[in-house]
Amino acid sequence: MTTAHKLVIVRHGESEWNQYNKFCGWFDADLSEKGLEEAKRGAMAIKDAGMKFDICHTSVLKRAVKTLWTILEGTDQMWLPVYRTWRLNERHYGGLTGLNKAETAEKHGEEQVKIWRRSFDTPPPPMEHDHAFHKIISESRRYKGLKPGELPTCESLKDTIARALPYWNDVIAPEIQAGKNVIIAAHGNSLRGIVKHLEAQTDTVEKAMGVVSITDTTFLQKGSAFSRSGGTGVMQTGLQGGRVAEGEGVTRVQRERAGKGMSDAAIMELNLPTGIPIVYELDANLKPVKPMAFLGDAETVKKAMEAVAAQGKAKK
Repeated sequence: MTTAHKLVIVRHGESEWNQYNKFCGWFDADLSEKGLEEAKRGAMAIKDAGMKFDICHTSVLKRAVKTLWTILEGTDQMWLPVYRTWRLNERHYGGLTGLNKAETAEKHGEEQVKIWRRSFDTPPPPMEHDHAFHKIISESRRYKGLKPGELPTCESLKDTIARALPYWNDVIAPEIQAGKNVIIAAHGNSLRGIVKHLEAQTDTVEKAMGVVSITDTTFLQKGSAFSRSGGTGVMQTGLQGGRVAEGEGVTRVQRERAGKGMSDAAIMELNLPTGIPIVYELDANLKPVKPMAFLGDAETVKKAMEAVAAQGKAKK
């Protein structure tokens, strides 16, 4: 099958609140110095790959907008049209907004924090009117056009996907099918929604960019043996989710159960690294013809994913 389109998605670089391990959500935190450097490295990777775009999409939060700006500046494409939408915002963390993730884990337990952060359909506590950031977020001019009921007080991952996908289906997908090269700079959870939607159309398992690519890893644990096409290996990392960094002797991964797509459990465990562009090759029906490919070396990707996974853990 001939590849018709390429899509690039990138999670914003580290924000100032990421730096302090705070739940950020809809708070408009800026990029940290590290986050800006991550975005610059992402721009260099895109430039080295010779990728050109026609249309750009991002959220209305500055950490994603600045990541996109940095990429466009670094690739000499700042003249491109940029569309911003609240539908690509990060998940709304409700009453957790502004809290330190590790301290919250110490108080409520890592499992509870993991449920709040990663449960597919369980939202965190809502943001009440007396919350320190309620007025700053709810009365922001950027949300004046929202219809009654559209402005959330908290969101589960399921909620986030439900409000992001209409924008994908109504705006982005038609652009790609019309032959436009699209880049999306957004957030971990809104991008999870797009990844889950794309992965629902494929059960392909291949090796890409020095990274083992797997669709559903709820059955894979550290130390698990697997094989495919004569290649055998042992999982070298505890990372779970769509992609696991390659370890010594690891070649390919065999799916061990039938069915297509990425499960609700697997998408919860997928840690998208900050500032590292991800490339999808899609056919005319927007079905992936290859697994997502990271524009970065395997070790950098592995470390970035581990850093994201560690955010909700209590301090030792």
